[in-house]
Amino acid sequence: MNSSVDKPGTKPSRRQMRWWKKLGYSLFTTLLFFALLESGLALVGLSPTNDTDDPFVGFTGSSPLFVTGSNDSRMMVTAPNKLAYFNQQRFLRHKPSGVIRVFCLGGSTTYGRPYDDATSFAGWLRELLPRVAPDTAWEIINAGGVSYASYRVARLAEELVQYEPDLLIVYTGQNEFLEERTYRNILRTSILQRHLTATLAQTRTYALAQRLLGRQRVPRKADRFQMPEEVDAVLDHTVGPTSYVRNDELRRQILDHFAINLARIVHIGRRSGAKVMLVTPASNLKDCSPFKSLHTKELSAESLRRWTKFYAEAKRLERGRKPEEALTSYRRAAQIDSSFAELHWRKGRLLLKLRQFAAARTAFRRAVDEDVCPLRAISEIPEIVRDTADQMNVPLVDFERLINRRCRQQLGHTSPGNEFFLDHVHPTIATNSQLAVAIIARLAENGRFKIRSGPTKELMDTVSRRIESHIDARKHAIALRNLAKVLNWAGKHHEAGSLALRAVKQLPEDPEALVISAAFLARTGRTLQAIEHYRRALRHRPDYATAHQMLGATLVDRGALNEALTHFIALARLRPEDAHAWQMIGAIYAEQGHFSKALPSYEQAASLNPDDADIQYNLANALGHLGHHHAAIEHYARAVELNPDDADAHNNLGVMLMQEGRMSAAASHFRQVLRLRPSDKTATANLRDAENKLRQNRTPRSD
Repeated sequence: MNSSVDKPGTKPSRRQMRWWKKLGYSLFTTLLFFALLESGLALVGLSPTNDTDDPFVGFTGSSPLFVTGSNDSRMMVTAPNKLAYFNQQRFLRHKPSGVIRVFCLGGSTTYGRPYDDATSFAGWLRELLPRVAPDTAWEIINAGGVSYASYRVARLAEELVQYEPDLLIVYTGQNEFLEERTYRNILRTSILQRHLTATLAQTRTYALAQRLLGRQRVPRKADRFQMPEEVDAVLDHTVGPTSYVRNDELRRQILDHFAINLARIVHIGRRSGAKVMLVTPASNLKDCSPFKSLHTKELSAESLRRWTKFYAEAKRLERGRKPEEALTSYRRAAQIDSSFAELHWRKGRLLLKLRQFAAARTAFRRAVDEDVCPLRAISEIPEIVRDTADQMNVPLVDFERLINRRCRQQLGHTSPGNEFFLDHVHPTIATNSQLAVAIIARLAENGRFKIRSGPTKELMDTVSRRIESHIDARKHAIALRNLAKVLNWAGKHHEAGSLALRAVKQLPEDPEALVISAAFLARTGRTLQAIEHYRRALRHRPDYATAHQMLGATLVDRGALNEALTHFIALARLRPEDAHAWQMIGAIYAEQGHFSKALPSYEQAASLNPDDADIQYNLANALGHLGHHHAAIEHYARAVELNPDDADAHNNLGVMLMQEGRMSAAASHFRQVLRLRPSDKTATANLRDAENKLRQNRTPRSD
């Protein structure tokens, strides 16, 4: 018989617990501990570190996008004070049973610019989804805000999730550089670290740990940059993109903030039980030049001179229809300085003509990325959207790549332009329909949304006719006019003018469209038509200062000085602080020989802008003609001080000094003229006379 008996002085043997059981027991204990800790912290009122607040910017005010309807308390409607940025929308405060509620968030593309909600991808979804998924009650709400960047979209998402959304569709990334802001500190981390931190920041345990350790990984609320409640775009405060400068550090911070905002939007949606779908932004590459190009700060004067020579040569060869030679010159310029955005855009156009399609796309993308005024999504933006979707397991509609594929199918290359976009970023109505179809295809992959089939061509044609039939011709023209204004602001006068001409056909009495189109007509040699457009604008808006100014200048070029004078006098009355208006009044009087009338206008211009060399020169001329030589000398001297390369000012100053008997000083100014214009015969004769008189004055007389 076998038996086991413990030996004296030994312990009984125990069976060892398997390692995976130990691990499971440890994990269970840990999770239970943190669950109890979270519950306890919630009871004592400790909030998560990132309780949906933006960690880097705050807002000076807060008013909701949707408010209770005045006639029906059950309804939510777009707040009246938000209608400058959002479409009018309405929906029931409490979502009816069985309804799939979808909010479309983003900027002006989501809004439907340059039109409105009806032509947006949200409008297309509203028309298509009930037809391809008739078993579902769909409610599509357009919450796209004009000029809204991701930090404003994230803030808006916090409001929208209280209305029981099933899906948030987010198209953002075009407006990240639109508003001025600064960052005290954004930690450089990988996208995985950002998502992990964002997830932990939703817990109270993380907040407790941060407090106990005394760490503040993001700025306190009081230290965050304060944004105005509504959009305050830099471009609203400048004439053209003058305020934009190259700032690589700020660019990096903006991109990091964008990634953080996308992660926050996903967390906000998920916490409410809503699905989130991200869309990559797409842009017009080939038919939109950069908004602002700058050279690198390290470029020397000699290198800039060489760069300018090659660049000008390339443009001349381009105009002469010599694309290969022009491309060579652009490349030589790029070897000196490759940071000038427009150079890459011009290269892209030539490469497209030469059917070097891959190189053309690279050049066009580089033009977008080097644009100092980035009103189109730079390359990192869609990549961040893709990375966020991948890391956070979020459905993605890659609109940028979709447009590239469409462009290749239709045109053979992947540099989309006016065939897909109405301007730099806003899609055509047809392109919005393609985005809507892509969104529906992505929804069909999710079992939660029962899509029977994709839209057929017949359905798309029917819906297209329905949508376009609702477009008011006048609203269409206003949209074109507004686009023209934006492009005109950005210095894209040719594109703006052609759009304004189209707008004028439907808005024949619109002053703004008339003035923009008139400037375009004047630049293209159609002066009489331009004058007629300016006059029509002033008939409908007599106090339109810009129209008076531009019509006056056009009339001066035509030699119609009396009529031009009336417009500059009107301009000075409307803008009494406008030095240019007073200068032009003086110039017209001077051209007519009325120097006594010209003098007070020049003096007024000089008092308003004493540092303008041309005003000082013209004032000196008038004083000289009226015999006020000492005053004339003073203002000529000021003119050459402000502009040492003004040969005419040097010559006239020299003449005045000769009349005052100051031959040595006069001669020095005549020498300056000859330095600037070596073959100037008048200056040569004047210098000879001055030197002769100097010699005569030095030669002693014999009795």
